Amino acid sequence: MDGLKTSIIIDGNYIDVAPYSVTINGENFQNGAKLYFYDDHDQVWEDLDVPEIDFVGSLYYINSTQLRMDISKQIEQYDPYDPTSEDVMLKIVNPDGQVSNIYTFTMTRIPGPLVLISITPNNPVTTQYGSSYHFTVEGYNLVVPLSNVEIQGTDYMTEPNFTVSPTNISVHSNQILTPIALEFDASVSGPYLTAGTYYVSVTDARGQNAKIPFTVADAGNVVWSSNMALSSDYYIAPGTSLTVNSGVTVSSTSGAKIIVDGTLNANGAIFNNVGIAFNTSSSGSLGGITVQNVGSYIPAGIAIIGGNITIDNTTVSNCEKGMEVSGGTVIVNNSSFSSNMNGGIFVTGGTVNLNGTNATGNTTFGLGVDGSSANVLVAGGNYSSNTGQGIFVTNGANVNVSSSANISNNSTEGLLLTNAGNATLNGATLSANASAGIHLDPTAGSLSLSNTSISGSNFAIGAEAGNVALNSGNNLSASNSVVDLSGSANLSTTGSNTLNGNGTANAGITTNSSSSGSITIGDGTVITSAFNGILINGSGPIQITGASTMIENNTMDGVNIANSSSNVTINGGAKIQGNGNVGVIVGDAGTVLLNGIDILNNASFGVMRPSSSTYAGSVSLDNVLLQGNNGQGAANDTSTAPPTFNSTQYQYLIYPPNTVSNPR
Repeated sequence: MDGLKTSIIIDGNYIDVAPYSVTINGENFQNGAKLYFYDDHDQVWEDLDVPEIDFVGSLYYINSTQLRMDISKQIEQYDPYDPTSEDVMLKIVNPDGQVSNIYTFTMTRIPGPLVLISITPNNPVTTQYGSSYHFTVEGYNLVVPLSNVEIQGTDYMTEPNFTVSPTNISVHSNQILTPIALEFDASVSGPYLTAGTYYVSVTDARGQNAKIPFTVADAGNVVWSSNMALSSDYYIAPGTSLTVNSGVTVSSTSGAKIIVDGTLNANGAIFNNVGIAFNTSSSGSLGGITVQNVGSYIPAGIAIIGGNITIDNTTVSNCEKGMEVSGGTVIVNNSSFSSNMNGGIFVTGGTVNLNGTNATGNTTFGLGVDGSSANVLVAGGNYSSNTGQGIFVTNGANVNVSSSANISNNSTEGLLLTNAGNATLNGATLSANASAGIHLDPTAGSLSLSNTSISGSNFAIGAEAGNVALNSGNNLSASNSVVDLSGSANLSTTGSNTLNGNGTANAGITTNSSSSGSITIGDGTVITSAFNGILINGSGPIQITGASTMIENNTMDGVNIANSSSNVTINGGAKIQGNGNVGVIVGDAGTVLLNGIDILNNASFGVMRPSSSTYAGSVSLDNVLLQGNNGQGAANDTSTAPPTFNSTQYQYLIYPPNTVSNPR
C-alpha cells in the first residue's frame, strides 16, 4: 500500500469565519482518520476535535481519496494587526497509525461582519452638561483605519449634544483569544441631553457598521460642600437637583454657567465668573449668594427663561446684565444689582416681584421692562445712579412701582415709557434725574401717579404721548417745567396734587405748539411758584375746576393762553390768585369760559386780552369774582356797556364777542 498522502482543495475563497468546509484530497484514507494542525505558538500538533485549538470542527470520511473538514467554531477572531495571510501545516493520521505527509497551505484571512459585544461604562452615564467620559468598546472583525465613531440617539441619528473627540480614538488587541478593544473619549456638549438609551456607532475601513447601546442616567441630587472649579458648563437635568452650601465658592477661569432644568438651591455661596441660567421647567432658591464677573457668554449673571425662582439677599455685580427674565415667576427680596455692563435687571416676559431690591450704578439702566408679556411689581428699593434710566418700560410692558421706591440721580430719566409701555406709581420718590423725572416718548402708553414725589429734574413729567393721570397725594417740582406736554399727551388730575415751580420753572404746566391732547385739572390741584402757572400754546381742550384748585403765587401769570386755539373752561370755584402779573391772560384762543371762579389779588389785571392785535375766539366771564387785582387804566374806549365793577380788574374785554355778566 502506498503511503498516506494529502492535498487541500478549498471550497471557493477561503473565509476566516465559521462555519465553512474544506475538502482534503489524498490517497489511502481510512474511515476514522484524524486531522492535526501545527500550533506555531505552542509548537505542538493539535487535534481538530479538541477545543483548545484555534479551529473547532469535525473531519468526515468520504472515501479513500477524500475527506471533508467542517469548521463549526472559530475561536481566534480577526485581528486587524495580524498578517492578512499565514501558512498552515496539517497532517492526517489513520486509525492504524499511518501518518500522512505534512501539507502546508496558505490561509488568507478575510474578516467577517463587524460585531460589537460590550461597552464600558454602560450605566450610569449622567446627563451632566460638560461631563467627559472614556469609553471602551469590545468587538470582533474591526478593520482599521476607522471611518467613523459617533454617538447616536434612540432614532439612530447623530446626537448633537454628545461629542466624540477625534484625537483620542485607539484600537488594540491585547492577546490572541481576546476581542478587539476600541477606546475613545466623549463629552456631553449640549445642555439638553435627556436620560435614555444611546448608541455607539462604529464604521470601519470597509464601511462595515455596528452599534452597541448604553444608558444615560440622570445625575440625581448633588450637594457641593467645598469649593468647585468649573472648566465647562454644569447641567442640572429635570428631576434632579444641585445644592450649593454656604461658604462654597464656585469659580471658572474661562467662564462657565450652571444650566438648570431641575432645581438649584444655593445659600451663602459665591459664584465668580460662573453665571446661572434657569430654563422653563426649573425651580430654585438663591439666598445670600454673590454672583460676580460674569461675561457675555450668558445674557446675565442670573438668566431666567422660566420656572419658579426665589432670590433673597443676593448681590449681582460686574456682569453683562445683573439679571434677565424672559418667563416664569420670579420673586426677588432685598437684593442688589450693581455695576453691571448692560443694565441691572432686564425683564422681557413673566411675572417679577422686586421687593426692597436695588439696581444702582449700572451702565444703561437700572430696571428695563420690554414686552406685553412682562409684568413687574417694584415694592421699595433703589433704582439710582445708573448711566441711563432708573427704569424704562417699552413694547406694551406693565410696571407697578410702590412702597417708597427711590428713583434718583440717573443720567437721563428716572422713568422712561416708550412703545406703549405703561407704569403705575404709588408712594415712589423720584429726585435729581438729569433730564426728567418721568418721560413719555411719542409712542408711550399710560402713566398713573399717586402719593409720589418728583423733584430736582428739568421736567418732573415730560409727555409727548399717552395718558398721564395724577391721582391724589402727588408733589411735583422741576427747574424748567413741572409738567411739559406735547404731541397727543393727555393730562388729568384728581384729588390733592401740588405742582411747584420752586421759583425757577417756566411753568407748572406747559403745552407746546404741537400739543393736541386734553388737560383736565380736577378739584384739589395747586399750581404754584412757577414763572407761569399754566402756559398754553397747543390746541387741545382744557378744563380746570374745583373749589380747592388754586393757581397761585406764580412769578408772572396764573394762566397764560398764548398762541393757542384751545377751548379753555375754568369753573367750579377755582381760584387764580396772588400771581405777579395777570390772573388770566388771553391771546389767541378758541373759546375761553370763566364761570363761578375767583380771580384775586393778582399784581396786574385779573383778566386781560393784550391790545396789540385782534384775536379770534371769545372770552366770557360769568359769575366771576374779580377782586384786589391791581390793573391799570380803564376798559378799552371802543367797549360798550362796560361792566359795573371796577374796570381796573380787567382790560380790553371788547364785546361783542366778549361778555362779562353777573359780576361779583
